[in-house]
Amino acid sequence: GHITIRAYKQNDKMVLITEDNGEGISPDLLAILGKQTVHSMEGTGTALLNIRKRIEEIYGGEAAFHIESERNAGTKVIIMVPVNHSKWGDPHVEGIYSR
Repeated sequence: GHITIRAYKQNDKMVLITEDNGEGISPDLLAILGKQTVHSMEGTGTALLNIRKRIEEIYGGEAAFHIESERNAGTKVIIMVPVNHSKWGDPHVEGIYSR
């Protein structure tokens, strides 16, 4: 498999995209992934839920977290956060990013 990670600034947002060319995610699983804990043979899906919750906690409606996937065509995760945000410089937020 192949994984691509891209990051760039788009207007006032930092965009982070991770993409793979794996087997993809079924539409049923994709509908709930990142919204609740998912239990499967591969794991629980807790990491995506945790990432989404932290982004929402820090940035509220100023950020976006989106997963796109197609069976046999790979998966793309897109995270967009504001470049200038009032919480930058907050030791709690910086601690989250340094873990």
